[in-house]
Amino acid sequence: MPLQGQVQTEDLFPPNSLCPCGQEKKSKTCKIYNSAYGNVLAVNRVIESEASVVWEKMRDPNSYESFTDVLSASTEEDGEGSVVGAKIKLKIKLWKHIPKIGSKEIISKIDDEKMIISWKKKMQSGYTERPQFIYPLEDGKSCYVTMLVLPKNFMGKLTYKIMGAQLIKAFDAFSRDLSDSL
Repeated sequence: MPLQGQVQTEDLFPPNSLCPCGQEKKSKTCKIYNSAYGNVLAVNRVIESEASVVWEKMRDPNSYESFTDVLSASTEEDGEGSVVGAKIKLKIKLWKHIPKIGSKEIISKIDDEKMIISWKKKMQSGYTERPQFIYPLEDGKSCYVTMLVLPKNFMGKLTYKIMGAQLIKAFDAFSRDLSDSL
């Protein structure tokens, strides 16, 4: 059962829905928008690889540093890996001349069939949720979607205002690096 205020990834993009970015474009960065859960930052990218290939690479946050310098992630306990409940340390590069910003989160969902991985972070009065999805497309392509859902409270709104544009740029760079690595 989800914690109060926690996002259900299925509510954001129902299973088997079309890729939000569509097949006609190589990349699309979504605008920041409001949802029932709070402010949502999202990036979508069509990738020229089978969904299963993209999923295999994306499912293991410990491997992110091998293909991008924008985001690094590691589970805290040896051998724990990508399992629900695993503690994960994230570091994301938001500004050019400032070191990566760290965040301790928990893997909240892994669904190999639907190709979803998500982690959450407790804020002062709510949770952030960061789901990533892969959708199979025609002709051996796939659509990668990553988003950050911020709570509808003061800290969520402050984060949205201060870091929203930089987070979108970082998510877009990550999706580009993921695509280029395949």
